[in-house]
Amino acid sequence: MRSSCLRGGIAGLMLLVLGGVSWGEGLPEAQRGEAERYLFLAYDLLVRQRYWESLDALEQALARNTYLVDYYLLRGLVLRRLGFLAEATAAVEHYLEVRPREEIPRRIGASLREERDSVRDLLRGPIGAPSFQFQRSPVEVFFRLPLTMPWNARGIAKARMVGPAQVVADELGNSLTQFFPGASPSMRRISTDAPVAVCPMDLKKFLVISRSGGVWEGSLDSSDLEPRGTLSAIPADGECVASGLLGVADWGRRRVVFFDGPSFREDWSWDPQRADPHHPFEPVAVSSLGPLMAVADRGGNRVYVLDTQKRQLEKELSVPSPRDVLWSRSNALMILSEEGKLYLWTEGEPSLLLEGLKDAWALSESPQGVIIWDVAGNALWSGVEYPPVAGMATMMCLAAPGSVGGENPQAVLRAYVGEPARPLFPRGRSFVSAVWMGRKMEGTIVPRASGEDRGVLLLGGAGRAEETKDLSVAVLQDGSMLLSALRQACKDTGTLPSCLVVDAAIPFSPEDLERLFSMALNNGIRVYALATQIPSAPLARLVRMTGGRVMPTERLDALPSAPRASWEIRVPLPVDALPSGYPSEAMLSIYVDAGSLTLRDWIPYWPVGFDMGAQPLAP
Repeated sequence: MRSSCLRGGIAGLMLLVLGGVSWGEGLPEAQRGEAERYLFLAYDLLVRQRYWESLDALEQALARNTYLVDYYLLRGLVLRRLGFLAEATAAVEHYLEVRPREEIPRRIGASLREERDSVRDLLRGPIGAPSFQFQRSPVEVFFRLPLTMPWNARGIAKARMVGPAQVVADELGNSLTQFFPGASPSMRRISTDAPVAVCPMDLKKFLVISRSGGVWEGSLDSSDLEPRGTLSAIPADGECVASGLLGVADWGRRRVVFFDGPSFREDWSWDPQRADPHHPFEPVAVSSLGPLMAVADRGGNRVYVLDTQKRQLEKELSVPSPRDVLWSRSNALMILSEEGKLYLWTEGEPSLLLEGLKDAWALSESPQGVIIWDVAGNALWSGVEYPPVAGMATMMCLAAPGSVGGENPQAVLRAYVGEPARPLFPRGRSFVSAVWMGRKMEGTIVPRASGEDRGVLLLGGAGRAEETKDLSVAVLQDGSMLLSALRQACKDTGTLPSCLVVDAAIPFSPEDLERLFSMALNNGIRVYALATQIPSAPLARLVRMTGGRVMPTERLDALPSAPRASWEIRVPLPVDALPSGYPSEAMLSIYVDAGSLTLRDWIPYWPVGFDMGAQPLAP
């Protein structure tokens, strides 16, 4: 059934179901009826993800009946989806003060408290080490390249993920290769002199750095490289920290140096100031997470973590012969050694994650986790990253309830889930369980395209909005304006955005970021950071854990194009069950399990009035 069935007549139908249910004593019949009408209008708006309007309808319902206890339960569900976890928890607790014995509201309250703590902890730093599953594959097999596109390399330097593509610098082969995934995978090879590093700027553009210090700009849309300047360094690696700020591992002069763009004038540099002729400082790789830059020192058997804002050393780690470094999507630091070992660091000392990686040479991020490239490009190891079981691995948003009928009627719902949890729940290996009307049922799950592909660019400062083209833009003076800006964007478009691009210059409080993080994870929204300045560490963590990217550029010509990830969930309906008008009694609990990870959400569900012969949800 399509959700429009609900929009057209559920309120009136549920009033019939309510019958003689009394929400409060001593109220005129007209007031009780009006309160019930607004309550189910709020429900209708909730399942259509029009959250702000749903809250307005709930306030109208309470104004007409102050004894409307289910107001608090529905309000908690709406506030959860908007990221107000503390307020949602308080609303559910108010409900339980009146109805303390109801099991499902107690579970909702416990889940809200867990999510609130997890969101806060995840933004502060890793709350545990992620786990990985690795598989070795030939490069052609992994990218599903046609037989007419064989590929090898003479000597890989570094590789980076740019938008959906992998871009690999073959230093000895004097070439740059772009691997494009998707329904029609392809490969493009570009000739260039001794490239050592690829530095993404946005989802299409990147810088290429050569061993001689030359800098070129490339794009996924072109096979041309445009010269941009020359660095006073002999680079081994580089990273765009923010717009106009390039950090380089200067292997030749044994330092880490930061250059201002576009002139590439040297701004400042750092080295450990260690006088050890037997173990000289040899920076061979860098990787950034907001202000934190990890530096691999092969000569000193060290990995350093710098704070590029404070311009000081934050952490020193002992690792034998580090070759490459990469911050994972769960904000743990991965370290590849020349001994064929992969280490993982969150706190304390690095731990051994994997060994026996013969000829492993470079690390790059992938949509599922990480890729380890061998030096000749013959094969790679792809690792699927499983985040700590908290926070981002629990949130799911149910919407658009409907049903299909026949002899075996089923409830049909749309489920939105945030990255990076979504790829960890593949079709055929995920288990769906549901509880409704005291019955436990097993359901099915089918990945679907949401059909929604709208983004909003959030800028800090009114003057910058004039620089944009035909983008959906909101100007924020600070993070407290975020939700009001999103409310207006949803009002203009009729739907939630599929992605948000947040200017790193906007001052966000910890509470602002917690609300944004929770809302994004609950609704499957990717958050990107426009790094007009060095992003804060919490913002960088938020971006990576929602499936977005930090984009070190001043302006965008286009917003990221990625619809919200969604599933269709089907659950068999007991034919002899008919809930009352109480949302708590009609509450449907959905759990999606994949190993140690569980997604969960709750939504009232009434099959009354649904066209049992209707078709399933459209994509």
